[in-house]
Amino acid sequence: MKWQTEVLDGVLEICNNNDDLIYHRTFKLPAKDVIGQDAEEKILEAAGVFLSPRCVRHFTFCPIINARLTPHEHFVFRRKSLPYVKYMIALAPEGDSASAFSPKADDDFQFTLDALKKSPDKSLTLEDLQSPGQMIDAVGKVTDLHYLTLLYCHNIGNYPIFPAIGSLKSLRGLDINQWNENMIFDLAAVAELRKLKQLEVLALRHGIIFTDEALRELGTFKNLRALCLNIFGHEFADREACVAMLAFLKGFDNLEYLRITSPFAHSRKKHLTPRDLQLPPNLKYLVLDGKELRAQRVPTSQDRKDTQSIFQYL
Repeated sequence: MKWQTEVLDGVLEICNNNDDLIYHRTFKLPAKDVIGQDAEEKILEAAGVFLSPRCVRHFTFCPIINARLTPHEHFVFRRKSLPYVKYMIALAPEGDSASAFSPKADDDFQFTLDALKKSPDKSLTLEDLQSPGQMIDAVGKVTDLHYLTLLYCHNIGNYPIFPAIGSLKSLRGLDINQWNENMIFDLAAVAELRKLKQLEVLALRHGIIFTDEALRELGTFKNLRALCLNIFGHEFADREACVAMLAFLKGFDNLEYLRITSPFAHSRKKHLTPRDLQLPPNLKYLVLDGKELRAQRVPTSQDRKDTQSIFQYL
């Protein structure tokens, strides 16, 4: 994998076969060390794992983190002498260069604004604010924001949030996660997001209340490369109605990553599976009701020219 940073963040987790955590630690290593024939040896050394266990699984995944698709590389190692133990290592680009502001942390907004103007990726995280719309307006007047993450914001109805977001003409990624108060996502919100012609990543996580009309209109965002949609709290007549509502997914020709959390996420018998949905043709990564899957291309005809995607659980 070609990394965009010179240093990588690593996480080592040692677990038993039931995935119970035995040991956990974080580490860093140069990105150049994960390329070449001795890459596994250098990764294990940086993680503090010795005696050279054997790599039994190696895969990549690319979730949405802070409004961006962020690649992760995963390794699973085992030793013959300890068959009940597995060593799991995950690598990702170093840290997150997003400018962040939270009044709970006694952050200075002017300092955040100055840092944002100097930042090359123009990424901002706003956390635990009373009126984030005002902050977004202030940012939009001094710089072209590319990535915006909203975490746990309050009283959003007192100041129109989506019109403020809609004014960010250069926005490429939007990531909203609400725990404290619900946010209504309706046709007015859709109309504001349609103004964002460069929007490629959209994550609408916990606490977003969708109207049926707005859910259907999400299918008009044809340029999306990544979509996270939490409809856990949405009321559907039944499972079939939920599947029918998500039929718009098949129209996303550019979509590479999709995360869906449905009202049936905790039901063993009714939870959604890849076979239920009409998935986009170029989808690579899928998280469906908490289960991570990756696409595998398989031939569908004797001449092996036609292929289809089969999603496998990780």
